Amino acid sequence: MKLHLQVLAISLAASLTLSLAQEPGQSMVGAVVEAVTGEATIQTGKAEPAPLTKGQTVREGQTLHTGKGGLVLLRLRNKGELILYENSRIELKSEPRKPKEMRLLQTEGFTWSRLPKLRTSDAFLIETPAATAGIRGTAFSTRVEPGAGTQFCVCEGSVTLRSLQGVITLRQGELARAESGKPMGSPVADLRFLKHPTRETLQCLECHQGGHNRDGRY
Repeated sequence: MKLHLQVLAISLAASLTLSLAQEPGQSMVGAVVEAVTGEATIQTGKAEPAPLTKGQTVREGQTLHTGKGGLVLLRLRNKGELILYENSRIELKSEPRKPKEMRLLQTEGFTWSRLPKLRTSDAFLIETPAATAGIRGTAFSTRVEPGAGTQFCVCEGSVTLRSLQGVITLRQGELARAESGKPMGSPVADLRFLKHPTRETLQCLECHQGGHNRDGRY
């Protein structure tokens, strides 16, 4: 089942057409569901969750959740793409004074994102309980395990990680972990786990094996 979902995600991402128009001053918060399989729901505020459907627009304040076997491909308003894997949860957020800033709160599970090179005035952030990733044009994965911290892995470009304990930059082919209240670990460039994966790094291995990395090192 995991292999089937991975193949589906790759083929969908490869054929994705990013056609949302961007008007001057238009908020970058929002996405369209390009594809959905398995168990996936959308929730607005405290309302009851409803089934997520292909073509549905996702707006500020809405939360997406996937269950076992679920997978969602989002076409972001900032012309990026995001894959939400099974047993994951994200919420779209915004800053009223920063309409060009798109923020996702990820509290559970595994996502893979690719962003085009953003303009200076634009920003894309993924917030987790342990750290916030700032992206300006890259491909990377984020894995959140409640109570166990967050793992960030960069496939292309670079990502700046910020927490109350400091700031680090991850570059292509590097991985780092962050836990609430603790200093962030140094970036790891020798990703030996790709040959000898553990339970904690298996999903990042699947991301790389799925063809998202472009430098040929793996």
